[in-house]
Amino acid sequence: MNEQMRSMNRVLILMVALVIGALRLVPPAQAQQQLTLYSQVNGSVDAGSTHSWTFSAHSGEVLSFQVEAASASLDPRLTIIDRAGNRLIDNDDYAYPETRDSLLEAITMPRTETYTAIVSGFNGSAGEYTLTMLPGFARLAARDGLGEGTDWTPIDDELDASLTEGQLSLSIAGNSQRGAAFGGLEPLADVGARVLVRDVSGVNGWIVGLATRRNGDDYYLLEISDDGLWRFSVVQDGEATTLRDWINHPNIVPGKTAFSLSVIARDTGFEFLYDDGYIGMVSDATLTEAGEVGLTVAAVSGDSSQTAAVFSDLALTTPLRVDGERIIPQEVSIAVGQAMALALQRRHVVSPSGAMSLTVPEATVEYARPGVQRLMLGGGIAYTNFALGGTVDIVPAIRGQGGCGLVFRFASETDYTLAFLDATGGYGVSQRQGENFLPGLFGESSAFAGGGSRHLLVISDENTVYFYVDGSYVGTLENPAQEGQVGAAVVNFEGITTTCRYSNLWLWEWD
Repeated sequence: MNEQMRSMNRVLILMVALVIGALRLVPPAQAQQQLTLYSQVNGSVDAGSTHSWTFSAHSGEVLSFQVEAASASLDPRLTIIDRAGNRLIDNDDYAYPETRDSLLEAITMPRTETYTAIVSGFNGSAGEYTLTMLPGFARLAARDGLGEGTDWTPIDDELDASLTEGQLSLSIAGNSQRGAAFGGLEPLADVGARVLVRDVSGVNGWIVGLATRRNGDDYYLLEISDDGLWRFSVVQDGEATTLRDWINHPNIVPGKTAFSLSVIARDTGFEFLYDDGYIGMVSDATLTEAGEVGLTVAAVSGDSSQTAAVFSDLALTTPLRVDGERIIPQEVSIAVGQAMALALQRRHVVSPSGAMSLTVPEATVEYARPGVQRLMLGGGIAYTNFALGGTVDIVPAIRGQGGCGLVFRFASETDYTLAFLDATGGYGVSQRQGENFLPGLFGESSAFAGGGSRHLLVISDENTVYFYVDGSYVGTLENPAQEGQVGAAVVNFEGITTTCRYSNLWLWEWD
């Protein structure tokens, strides 16, 4: 028995030694690679290998990532995974053939946790690269908005302002007085503005704010109060009109005197973050021209009221464009209804000025003949510009070729557009005119074959239709803008029985 015990001890000692040895083999540099906002990091990947960078993010935080090849031999690919190793999203080429670099712009982080950005070489390519993570959008317009060379001037006589070593101090006193200062930064319409409030204090409370699209005395204003509320207003000729009155959010900590504040503005949509966590959004079309970003403080009610705040690290980002055109994401994150519509707004795919016009929890279409069988949705309402998405379970016959699709721009039985996916992995978008379907978008992917549950997304924007399957962009079709109904469909290429079970269908519409 003693000999047996000694043998077991030797085995345990050997196992511990192997574990310790394995831990020593982990390269310490790899374990310490951290990705932080604004910093551009460098790396190199060998053929068939990967390079990992970890970063922390808050729930609802909006981040952009860009990998640029520093070696002509590298075709970089970027993948984001969560702490459990689940893949969230990736990109190979965001604007091929103009560039082979990778871009994930305005990505919404689903949870507060640690994530990993993995860089690899597509198809065995290798070489050096740079990786950048930014808040908001992917182009850095200003990193040191409170630094040397800026000239921060109050536009209100009651406001005192001083700029010292990259920190702007603002103070104001009086009953409900507000003051704003601007530094002559590049005028922008679509912008992600982020600033650190280093310290804020007040008598009777305090209010601190971030302004956007300022021209003259007109600007938008996000404000945070000491009791944990936020408000959004449009200021014109010195008079403020409240667009969203004081409202609380669990992410805002009442009484906290140091935090970050962000506004992400695109077209008519404005999104707000506190300590990089989402707190709300507003749509408004009062001010649409490019304008300056500024900072504000306000005193609360009472003659003795006063507020003082110190700001630093003001940064501005804007959407990255190719030849002046917006970039169509190669992949989008799949969600249900409002959450997915919001994510698409952030990524410049749909207009933020719209509304959720249609939701259908469940729908089933079955057909046993060749052709298209439609189930129209929305009670005959017609739409022009929209995003229509949902999940479909494709149940094809044992033999034969059938699929499921989305019908839109439906004007009559012989005038509509169809986006479909069949059980073999074939997909397409085509317009029906009379008895025939016109040549359109057609392709095939083994990744979509076999039927089962698939997510379909159609975006109809003026004269262009974008089609996504399981969140992957599969193509574009130029299709004349036409007001029409929408629906779900079975698509049979021969006389078989195909069943399509749809769930969580939704439609986001805009003018």
